Amino acid sequence: MREIIPQQLWLGHAIDARDIRLLHDTGVKAVVDLAHEEPCAQL
Repeated sequence: MREIIPQQLWLGHAIDARDIRLLHDTGVKAVVDLAHEEPCAQL
């Protein structure tokens, strides 16, 4: 994942959305999954 706007917006790929520890450690509060060709992340 890359931090686009400090402490506000992160950009990542479908695999990042499945890594709960990464999301928690970076302080992510919401995930918008736009992956069309990947299964939905189960959070």
